[in-house]
Amino acid sequence: MLQNPKHNLSVLRMDHTLSDVYEALDQLHSAVTDGSLNQVSKLNKRELESLLRDLIYTAQETIEEIGKSDMWQEPTMLRIVEKTGASQRGA
Repeated sequence: MLQNPKHNLSVLRMDHTLSDVYEALDQLHSAVTDGSLNQVSKLNKRELESLLRDLIYTAQETIEEIGKSDMWQEPTMLRIVEKTGASQRGA
């Protein structure tokens, strides 16, 4: 079965974007810990907390939907099996 290259590119972009979001959150956390938040963000405390809470809410909702979904597809594994009677013909 051929796959749509545009779909594959879209999936790769989403994976890369999620990785970027994680990196940004990690850098933000480091800046807060180091006391240098104003060097990495121009948002005030209320705006930043609100944005982080929205991210948390959306992530939790997504995790719940993934858990409910039956559309999740694990990679298909193919196995080679011996055809019935094939060993008898070779003898």
